[in-house]
Amino acid sequence: MQVFKLFFQLLKANRRQMIIYVAMYIGILFGIIIPMRGEGSGTQYLDQKSKYALMDEDNSELSKGFADSLDALHKKVAVSSFDKEALQDELYASNINSAVVIKKGFEEAFLRGEAEKYLVIYNIPTENKAKLFVNDVNEYLRYISGYVKAGYTVPEAVKATDKIVNEKADVTILADKDISQESVIQLFYNYLAWILVLMITTVVAPILIVLNKKEVRNRIECSSFPFAKTNGQILLGAAVAGIGLTVLFTIAAKLYFGASFSGIKVLLMSANLLCYAVLALSIAFMVSKLTGSEMVINMIANVISLGMSFFCGVFVPFYLLAEGVQNIARFMPAYWYIQAISEIDRYSGDSLPKILQCMGIELLFAAVIIVIGLAVGSARRESVANA
Repeated sequence: MQVFKLFFQLLKANRRQMIIYVAMYIGILFGIIIPMRGEGSGTQYLDQKSKYALMDEDNSELSKGFADSLDALHKKVAVSSFDKEALQDELYASNINSAVVIKKGFEEAFLRGEAEKYLVIYNIPTENKAKLFVNDVNEYLRYISGYVKAGYTVPEAVKATDKIVNEKADVTILADKDISQESVIQLFYNYLAWILVLMITTVVAPILIVLNKKEVRNRIECSSFPFAKTNGQILLGAAVAGIGLTVLFTIAAKLYFGASFSGIKVLLMSANLLCYAVLALSIAFMVSKLTGSEMVINMIANVISLGMSFFCGVFVPFYLLAEGVQNIARFMPAYWYIQAISEIDRYSGDSLPKILQCMGIELLFAAVIIVIGLAVGSARRESVANA
């Protein structure tokens, strides 16, 4: 098992690079992506609130109702002074988004149609929350005006408008086959499509290059060690590395997700990840035949891993991608890996054939890439021999 041991000695020499990739993956996924996207229930919806300060000099029925409506819609904060310069300082320090001063005589002016002269709003007009606040102010006054014109008294108009302001609608974000929110388990495995190809290619391809160097091959051929056995032990080393990574990430997922990740899901996710690890190893094999430069290997690995991730729905949900991009993605192995994860995450017995089909297509891609690598390697050897 000399070659097998040599493979893992070379792999051990690159362990720092592997640790960096794993740490980068864990940091980005659990530090940024999952907290931002989370495991939503599909019904989460929050109104946007603006921070505002208010001073009521009128203290009338209308001004009190107006103040109560703003308090229901937005967040009232205290300020040290309602001096114009002080308010400007508060606005530019982002302590508030708007400030309102209701001058004395506001209700009488409103009934005369001159409310704007007795209502002063300070804000930064370009801010979205300031625009939202002004829109709510104007909407409230329109409601009041409508009721007053319909014959309501001011107290009656305020009471009727309060019912409208406090009316809440149940908001449900629809989810179907086209629009869905990934679970955190799905996110965990989706992002492995990016990091696994990047990590395996940048770590394994240089090892294969070393083992295929002319002087190394010549030494092996001069020994009694059979050529077929050499390739067999290299293949075995790559297989053990792929299985090891699959087990590592499966254990990490189980530890993090606990009881929510169990049963058939664990088995199918692991099998799908192993198929993708085989694919990543085939890419590393092909890249090792294309170049002997570590810098070029890193560049190719990044292009392949990031390209497939963007096209196949790792970084951006697949349903948000243009139809043309979705059609291109079907010719990439990462697409079938992601599709398998999606089916496994909402597993039912009927989806098993589709999951197995996706895994089979991943392995088919791996076989094609290995054949391409062999063809490229043969062509390079012939060109060197003829040179």
